[in-house]
Amino acid sequence: MKFKVSTNPFYDAENEGNWTFEEDIVDLTFSRELERAATYGELPKVTMPLEFVFKGVPRKPTYEFLSGTAGKALPAEINNLKPVDMPEWEYAKRKQYPKGEMVESVRPTQESYYDAVNKGTWTFTGYDFTEKPVSEWDHKGWNLKFTGTWTFVADKYSENYEFVSSDPSRSLPAAVKALTPSNTNTYKNGETVFAEYPRETTYMDFDNEGTWKFDGYDANSKVVNQDKVLFTGTWSFTPHRDKTVSFDFVSDTPGKAIPDDLKAQIPAPITTSPKDYSDNVRYVIESFYTYTDDDNDGTWKFIAPEKIEKPTDDEDSTYTLTGSLNRPSIVSTMTSIQIQKILLVI
Repeated sequence: MKFKVSTNPFYDAENEGNWTFEEDIVDLTFSRELERAATYGELPKVTMPLEFVFKGVPRKPTYEFLSGTAGKALPAEINNLKPVDMPEWEYAKRKQYPKGEMVESVRPTQESYYDAVNKGTWTFTGYDFTEKPVSEWDHKGWNLKFTGTWTFVADKYSENYEFVSSDPSRSLPAAVKALTPSNTNTYKNGETVFAEYPRETTYMDFDNEGTWKFDGYDANSKVVNQDKVLFTGTWSFTPHRDKTVSFDFVSDTPGKAIPDDLKAQIPAPITTSPKDYSDNVRYVIESFYTYTDDDNDGTWKFIAPEKIEKPTDDEDSTYTLTGSLNRPSIVSTMTSIQIQKILLVI
């Protein structure tokens, strides 16, 4: 005689595992109890041991992720980064684990996530615990849970500049491009950025004989809109005109003015291109070295500078040459007889 035994597992909540009978058919064909029942007409009394096998249901620590940034909800995609490769534990074997056995937290599969919707980056900052003892396992409620925090940092956008020529046929010289502002400022979305003007707004282009002037930016300020901020500055070119250069003498000797006779020798004004300004001015003033001033018993000396700087614009100007009055000492002008008289008196 054979009958079938259910093989459906029985869950043992107390021990967190399943009891399962591994043989699904029980054969009672040759049972002595059945023979006796047949002989005496009694109900058979059969005791048949059934062996069930217990298998614990393994568990893994649970993980939850929270946002650590106020006002920012954690994207659902970050929950997909929870650990998947982690050790398993059985409650029924809890007493078999070494004393002090620890369950170690497992890092997320990815520790940074770019949030394209909110334009920023989420970064995993850590769990509330790095490890917990197995002894904290309570079968009435698995409490080996690790809570991880993610923080959000919004994208920041750079401040950029470019210079262009108002005349597409004329390229900006390298010296003008070098005036382009450069900084490392960054801004959050929605912030207002104010343009920074170049440190110089005019440039004398002697090679091309003209002046570049900064006309301004396409806007004085811009609001960040999920992209870098670019200010475009325009420069215009004006050809140089010849400039008139006048001359003047001044004294650097306290209490002594330039004599009228010397003023009468001030050179007449010249006309020159800005490009040739330095050479032409030097040519005019290099002939002035000394002038004897009998009224002041001295000599005026003019020393031309080693380098005459080029002009900063093509406007008419005055070049000033500075003179010093040098007077000989009293002793050097005395005659030998006068000196002897002084010695005799002493």
